[in-house]
Amino acid sequence: MIGSKIFTENILLAEMLSLLLEENYTFKVIRKFNLGGTKLVFDALRNKEIDIYPEYTGTGYTMILKMSGETHPKKTYKIVKREFLNQFNLAWSLPLGFENTYALAVIS
Repeated sequence: MIGSKIFTENILLAEMLSLLLEENYTFKVIRKFNLGGTKLVFDALRNKEIDIYPEYTGTGYTMILKMSGETHPKKTYKIVKREFLNQFNLAWSLPLGFENTYALAVIS
């Protein structure tokens, strides 16, 4: 079960992950998109209502762990990975290879 927050970029990332798992590993993915904000989706993960969802390292650091002060991306990642395992017994994946400083444009 893959969840997502309630905004377009997160929904797109969740859908891409769903497609990758279905096409490359033959998993049957149950999509639970548009669940809400960070707290709602993170609570769903902790309560085993979903198995995975896309999250930003900075959001994990500031909103979930309630930490501040570190601004270096690699150091922040190491802290988040360690603390999610220690505090929640949750694995934090490797970065997906992009930063959310980019924009997504759609022509309609």
